[in-house]
This record gives sequence, C-alpha cells and structure tokens, in this order.
Amino acid sequence: MEKNYQCALCGHYFEDTRQRPTQCPDCGCKMIRDVEKGNMDTVNPSAVAHLKKKMDNCPNYDTDPRTGAQSYHKLDITREIDVTKANLKMKPEIAEVTIRDRCSHCGILYGQRAVPLSRPDVFEQMGILSEVQSKIPGWKPE
Repeated sequence: MEKNYQCALCGHYFEDTRQRPTQCPDCGCKMIRDVEKGNMDTVNPSAVAHLKKKMDNCPNYDTDPRTGAQSYHKLDITREIDVTKANLKMKPEIAEVTIRDRCSHCGILYGQRAVPLSRPDVFEQMGILSEVQSKIPGWKPE
C-alpha cells in the first residue's frame, strides 16, 4: 500500500511511496511523518532555504588573536546516546533517552532530542534501536 510522507523540518513531500523514507533528500532531516494530502503542511520555500544549504565547515571557528584571521574546521556530526535518564525502575513514560548530535572536532551541539523509553518505534526510525538496547541491559522494547 502506498503512503504519503512529509519532512517535518522543510516540508518536502513524498507522494505515493511504498517504503517509508529514512531521510529527506532536500535538507537531510530524518524526521519524516505520515500525512494525508488534506493534512499536509504548506511551507514557503524561502522560509526553509537555509535548511537546504549544505554545510561543509562547522560555524564554530577559531580566531587568531594577532591577525584576527578565522580558521574553520570540517563539519563531521557524530551522534551521542545518553541513557542516564533511562532507569528501568522508573515508569516507562518517564524514562527517556537523550540523543545529541555534535561536531566531532569541537563538540558544539547541533541538536538534542529526548525520546521516551516507551517509544521504541522512534529509535527504530532513527536506526539506533540496537545501540539503545545494548546501552540499557535488560530493556526489551514492547
């Protein structure tokens, strides 16, 4: 059965796709949601143009104090999975896993998301379910 999907960030629309897209081809976002044609968000292209621009360098630059010259480094995003708030003794709706995207060179934070432990489908969509399971001994997704 074919479904319609939309990027939650830039609004890119995937029409009649048999398999759920894992990433938006326009902005690289991995938050893809199910939509019906009548409930689709309309997004002004100029409002999201900056999201579609590919960044090669991290905007966190170093400045030489003598010359004032700015030096940039390549942007390489790494994903950090924090399970300190995912205690199995907590209620499942309270326990959560924090996912952070950082520059591997300087450590600047590019995004953070808290996902309840009761939502293994979100971990599966992000492609990190097995990694989360390995970090929380004894946890089995329902």
